Amino acid sequence: MAEEEEFKKVYNGRIHYAFDSDILSSFALPWQWGPESISEENFSVRGYGQLLPRQSTVRVGKTKSELKRQRIEEDVRAINVVKLLSEFIFNAATSPTSEGKMFQFTSHFRETTVAIDLVRAHAARQGYRESGGVTETLFQNAVLILRARLSSHPRGAEVVKAIQSVAEVALTRELSGPSRSSMALDNYHRLEQWGERVPLESIADLGHLDLIVRDLDLHGIAYDLLVNFWIHEFSGVRASSTSDAIKADAQAFARLAVLNKQLIDSGVSDRVVFVTGSKSLVKIAYRCGERLRRYLRNRSSQELARGRDKTEVVVERGTWNDYFGFDGLTACLYTVCVIFLLLQKGRWWKALTLKS
Repeated sequence: MAEEEEFKKVYNGRIHYAFDSDILSSFALPWQWGPESISEENFSVRGYGQLLPRQSTVRVGKTKSELKRQRIEEDVRAINVVKLLSEFIFNAATSPTSEGKMFQFTSHFRETTVAIDLVRAHAARQGYRESGGVTETLFQNAVLILRARLSSHPRGAEVVKAIQSVAEVALTRELSGPSRSSMALDNYHRLEQWGERVPLESIADLGHLDLIVRDLDLHGIAYDLLVNFWIHEFSGVRASSTSDAIKADAQAFARLAVLNKQLIDSGVSDRVVFVTGSKSLVKIAYRCGERLRRYLRNRSSQELARGRDKTEVVVERGTWNDYFGFDGLTACLYTVCVIFLLLQKGRWWKALTLKS
């Protein structure tokens, strides 16, 4: 993280971190994200806390119970490791400059919201089977009464929302008991100690409300182009991912590029940094520059094959070369910093540079 500290010192800039869904999930559900497992398609999945390769499960001088105990011990270590690493990430990547906010690109914000809702619904269903929904009814009535009494208060809605959030966690714990669903819900709630989850869509979300962004249409076209590019890239190497997950990551990568480009063009020293634990995203980021250049060349060739005017195609290619910082010697996607946290190594991987 020395490069970031140098950037802050030399450029007097701020770093805004945007967290991938997997970082939050690895904190909330470490038993799912810590140990390594094999999917039905024979893909190695997750294992964010698996620092060493899995021990052999071949019964060589070991009984069945000994192998089971070995597996359990490995899983416990991986769970503890991912707990420590995720807490380290949040402590390292949040500061007074984050102003109590935990940014996620909108696509990942939606992913995490869906995950939290599923956990809450599962925990609540367990509770309903035991309570018949009586406690839930009493809780909802209490919220209605509280909302009515605070309706005239200037911050009444905000107070009710905060109380309701805490009460829902407590209620679920009461109804479902110490199940993993309720533990996960507790952990998601604990994330608030580092800041409120906030969707990141524009530089206004970073506090630059008065900043005039030029070439809005060009940025919009660039965003759409990059979404298509990243979907193309991810689809070829992430066969185990769903189409929704691939699209969410593609939208996040595109938003990252456009936001940082807007900050640079506006002369602002802030930068947005994306934090993820995905190995595939890290690997793709390292080779994205040349692949984007090739993607744009192929795009131009396709346009010419369709009969588009050659002059228009040449002008458009020049526009994108300028936008993405291609200079004939290097191919850099964003011309700014994209930092990925590779949990397995516990270190910061720098795909590109902070400096514009």
